Amino acid sequence: MKKNYILATFVAIVFFGCDKEDVSQTEETIAAVNHTYKYKKDKDKNGGCDISLFPDLPETLNACTTAKGVDADNSYFNLTINDSSLAGDYGAWCVDVDLSLNADECFEAKVYSSYESLPEGKFEHPENFDLINWILNQNFIGSESPSGGTYTFGDVQWAIWELIDDQNCALCAYLGSDWSKTKGQEIVDLALANGEGYEPGDGDSLAIVLIPTNNRQSIFIPYELECGDNVGTICKRKNRTWKCIRQGCKHEKNKRKNQHGRKKFKCSSK
Repeated sequence: MKKNYILATFVAIVFFGCDKEDVSQTEETIAAVNHTYKYKKDKDKNGGCDISLFPDLPETLNACTTAKGVDADNSYFNLTINDSSLAGDYGAWCVDVDLSLNADECFEAKVYSSYESLPEGKFEHPENFDLINWILNQNFIGSESPSGGTYTFGDVQWAIWELIDDQNCALCAYLGSDWSKTKGQEIVDLALANGEGYEPGDGDSLAIVLIPTNNRQSIFIPYELECGDNVGTICKRKNRTWKCIRQGCKHEKNKRKNQHGRKKFKCSSK
């Protein structure tokens, strides 16, 4: 009985002797995390199908930016890849604040999955590419922000820089007039709360990193994953026609939903 009384007294002293915790930030964090559930996907959905985060990619490719910033289609760049199995049009995102890349600029680039070992020293925080992939698959653009308004491509791009670089944009001249650090930080916080260890699954997009060989700004493009033998086999629009990007894939026009501002057609191996 005496032992129990001493223990109870000790617990009471510890409890009442602690400083009062400021829960305001905790409540804000909980609110932010709760907000994610309207975006968050069930990642246990592959049903055992074969999804590779290291698809068969070309070693290098040639590409040209065709628009940048507000002139692009709900992304930081519009990009046309001119050769290789990835030939087609993409919405691309910047992952390097230190260098620059203009609209209507062509370059050769080395190609990497964002989950493989990337060139050492090229990115300040390559360990955060899982968070970048999580952001890529949440369809933030056009959805409502808890702070008011809707998320824009500028909010998404700012969040990407905040996670992958050691500094963010200074003037942020190409992010448009309707972005804000508040909304960008919301996306960062959501990614930190939900994206650790994230891996895209069937129907999701994998960030494919393009590193120009002429010391220009590195970017990434979305690459849609498919189960089994059809991993990555989709049709991309080029010169007003739809072309499959893998050999042996027959063109079957099954229109998929708009994603990242682009209509896609699924290839079939029938």
